[in-house]
Amino acid sequence: MRNILTLTLAVTFTMCTLAPPPDDAAQSAKAHHKNTSRSAPVLLDLQDLSLFPSTQERLSDADLRRFRLPGSWVRRSHGPGKLFTTFRGQGVPVGHRVMTSAREAAKVAKNFYAERHELFGGRSTPTFVEVANRIVGKTRFVSFVQHIDGTPVEGSGAWVAFNSGRLSSFGLRIFPGAPPPPIAPGITRQTAILAASNALKTAQRSAPVLSVVSRIVPMVHREQVLLRRSHKVSFAPEHGERWEAQVAADDGSLLSLKNRGLSAQAQVHLRHHGRPISSGFVTSPAAHLGYTADGTALFADEAGMITTESSDSTALLTISGRYITIINEDGTPLEHYLDPFPAGGAFSWEREAEFDQAQLDAYTFVHNCRESALTISRDVPWVDEPLTVRVNAEGSCNAWYNGGITFLKAGDVCPNTAMIGDIAYHEYGHGFHMNSIIEGVGEFDGSVGEGFADIYCALITGDHNMAPEFFPGAPNLRDLEADKSWPWDLNIFNEVHENGLIVGTTLWDLWKAFRQVHGDEEGTLLFKRIYGQIVKTTTDILSLYENVLIADDDDGDLENGTPNICSIVKVFAAHGLMDMIAFTPPGVHHIPDVSVTTPLRVSFSEVFDQCVLTDITRGSFRYSTDEGQTWTEHDIVLTGERRFDVVLPAPGKAGRVLYAFTLEDTAGNRTYNLPANAAEPYYMLYAGPLTTIYSDDFEEETPGWAHELVDGIDQPAADDWQRGTPKGDAGDPVGAYSGEYAWGNDLSDPDRWNGAYKPNIINRLTSPSFDLSDYTSVRLQFRRWLVIEDGKFDHARIYVNDQVVWSNRATVEGKGHHQDKEWVLFDLDISTHAAGQRDVTITWELESDGGNEYGGWTIDDFALVTTDDLPATQETDDDGCTCRAGTGRTRPAHIIWLLSLILFAATWRRAVSKPQRQ
Repeated sequence: MRNILTLTLAVTFTMCTLAPPPDDAAQSAKAHHKNTSRSAPVLLDLQDLSLFPSTQERLSDADLRRFRLPGSWVRRSHGPGKLFTTFRGQGVPVGHRVMTSAREAAKVAKNFYAERHELFGGRSTPTFVEVANRIVGKTRFVSFVQHIDGTPVEGSGAWVAFNSGRLSSFGLRIFPGAPPPPIAPGITRQTAILAASNALKTAQRSAPVLSVVSRIVPMVHREQVLLRRSHKVSFAPEHGERWEAQVAADDGSLLSLKNRGLSAQAQVHLRHHGRPISSGFVTSPAAHLGYTADGTALFADEAGMITTESSDSTALLTISGRYITIINEDGTPLEHYLDPFPAGGAFSWEREAEFDQAQLDAYTFVHNCRESALTISRDVPWVDEPLTVRVNAEGSCNAWYNGGITFLKAGDVCPNTAMIGDIAYHEYGHGFHMNSIIEGVGEFDGSVGEGFADIYCALITGDHNMAPEFFPGAPNLRDLEADKSWPWDLNIFNEVHENGLIVGTTLWDLWKAFRQVHGDEEGTLLFKRIYGQIVKTTTDILSLYENVLIADDDDGDLENGTPNICSIVKVFAAHGLMDMIAFTPPGVHHIPDVSVTTPLRVSFSEVFDQCVLTDITRGSFRYSTDEGQTWTEHDIVLTGERRFDVVLPAPGKAGRVLYAFTLEDTAGNRTYNLPANAAEPYYMLYAGPLTTIYSDDFEEETPGWAHELVDGIDQPAADDWQRGTPKGDAGDPVGAYSGEYAWGNDLSDPDRWNGAYKPNIINRLTSPSFDLSDYTSVRLQFRRWLVIEDGKFDHARIYVNDQVVWSNRATVEGKGHHQDKEWVLFDLDISTHAAGQRDVTITWELESDGGNEYGGWTIDDFALVTTDDLPATQETDDDGCTCRAGTGRTRPAHIIWLLSLILFAATWRRAVSKPQRQ
């Protein structure tokens, strides 16, 4: 703690004089620097504390009781009359809230002094005004300035330091002398300014007046402190000097004139490329640049100001700084001697050669990145750590972040990448994202990372064009105004920059939406706050929406929306990342009587009641009774509050009926298709009587179901078939169709898996074996929720024994992804491969390539049904099926009767021929 306090005092009160003072000031200073034998009162300057010896003692038990301090404490006394004291010791427990609450810390500090007037010689506690309350490292400092009659006492102070819930040290610079008498009428402020300005001219200096304030200043005479009222006149900094004068408020006499400037100063600028690179050069302050002056390694301040001991000094500039270390891969790092030193002026560091200019550019651009990071989130320690930046590396047209940033030399078609600000902003964005992630919450995903990095760049440039002129004649490298949506714009080869545009364009539109609602400044602050959180918590593209909601939430209840829910919903729906409307489809899967019409109803509602973002009043209904060869379509309109009622005509024949809806949204200028699966855009139902041969809703562990890895590396989650409750990850449903259990790929084992199938595998789920030898017709039915890449790349197949009876659609473009968004009935006639067969199994297979993995298969309520005529003693299920459910073979009644008769005859014969026991 001693080191911290010593540093604090040194920074606050150390000063030096650059130029000699005028004669009267020199005489005053000379008299002042004599020891305690001064003959006249002299203004006490805290620089002079070193003239007064200090003493250090361990407090006695009596003092500890008097000051109510527990344990062991040390007091150091110094200053005139030993009036100034600091205490350090075992500490006073005050609770951990002082570390998290500035208000609580201030309250505790004030009470601490108010309850210990013994610290002030038994007199009442002086009037204190709080001036600082901040945390440095792990210590919170709360400090006060003494006021008398509402006027600050120059050089006074009282402070406490808190660490780990304890008040660990405190200090006092209090002047207990009698208050100076009021001055009436005294001199005016203008008279004080004139006296101070004349004194400054005597010192052969001139500067504009910066401020005039009232002060009470301590005057020291023979170790006694007298208090006197004054006007403190401060002059604007000029040439590294900062002059202050104290003018007596009663008679206008000059009490002191001091140069508070530390040394000679100059401002350093770096000349760098503008944006775009063809716009030429601009200059920016060399913030935090490293340099050596008078044998000491130092850093420039935020404004690029560097300091030396005098104007005769020299300084060596280096192209690295407090937060950035530049490494030149083709030579030595750039340096420059400032000789002579441009005291009070400025220097622009300029170079012509590519490898030199690349270093100036890289330093400036990466500094801009750090400044942007501080406006987004201040709780990422990586931002304040030195970042290694390599420039002029071999290769061209590329850059990367891998713990540091690397820029490549100019090539035939693109410039040195260090000279393009957007490239630096993008790569720094990767570092900011990676080092923000909360372990166990967020996870790095390549596509998400590219989108986040593009947005980081846009937050600096304000432009949707990323890296203009990266390639000759190209307007940009990427454009955040592009309308990219999930899943249709996924790159089939999993190219992360293109897939990242789904994230980037969504967030760009969200930023625009916030600015439109809240205005540019407030909307940008809101977006930065949300961006600063989602970079910590997002795991993949599909988790982006939920993480934005969490970041925008203000009451811990996400079911009631968030403050900006309507803007968020509208933007994310436009990019396919959530559904703005919740639809309730008809849910009709079976028509037992083909001679009757069937009513169908579709209803809908906004996802959040407070967001009315759609105007759906019309649409169309279509159906087919010949497997989609021909369709009948007609218009439909609202028949009630957000519902459409239509009538499906009587099919007239047994067989499968396909049907679908298209609804028009005039407010959003878009259409909604039900079902919302472009790969299979229709619902299925069966018209005609059906009887169940076998059914399984998976609520019990039925023997005979088996799964296996057919091809691929045998590793965890390669054979990922699970019977469980779907969790909604990677496009899967949330919950089973009925009950609690379903079968599916990766139903999200919480310890290892994420809901998506693995790349480069083939795995299968196979049913028990069924004896269907007595049936002439067999249909396969189950509820399906399948999310898989276009069949050009990933394959979902259904087998009856070794025959493929269904597979997902493949397109030439490879963008026909199969994406169920609801549980749908799958119905298929498998009579050709199953009817009349003794051992029949049904297999669901998933085969993946090396990229783009989704939720895969999820199935529930499996059944084998038949259209065969069976005895009328069987029951009818809710869908109108005549059912005979079981777990084994089901036979017609006359066969069962015959088998029973044969079994009875055989049993009777054995009983007759069996010998009788005696």
